[in-house]
Amino acid sequence: MAHCRLAWAYQLRERYADAIPEYELALQIKADYAYAHAGLGWAFFHLGRFQEALDSLQRASRMDPEYQNDSQHLIAIGQTQKEMGLFADAAVTLNESIRLDPGNAETFLQISVVYSELGNWESVLRSGRQYVELRPNEVTGLLGNFECSLGVREI
Repeated sequence: MAHCRLAWAYQLRERYADAIPEYELALQIKADYAYAHAGLGWAFFHLGRFQEALDSLQRASRMDPEYQNDSQHLIAIGQTQKEMGLFADAAVTLNESIRLDPGNAETFLQISVVYSELGNWESVLRSGRQYVELRPNEVTGLLGNFECSLGVREI
């Protein structure tokens, strides 16, 4: 659909506000177009409109079961839930993403932040270790910061 292609082009250029009306036009043509709902959710997320982002992302999941099994889509929902302070929901969503794609380091990074907000320090360390294992050259002190706050000496 042309409107979605244009919206995606806007998103690639980080012009999220311009993408939204294009997705909305696509949805006027085909209200059950899950791809447009998912794209709209991403655009809302990047503009800090988290409730609208969550609504759009979840709508995409309900309309197309493929999104329910898409780890990247679940990461988007989990990040949105995290930004909204829905940490328990984010943990559930991100754990489902990990189940679907256990090799995605980004998910472990996101869930470690969620676990820290929940005060679940063992899970912070476990997910942080998994992140380090998956991206050993990209560690920026993530574990060191958590270990200092916990008084942990060895990993």
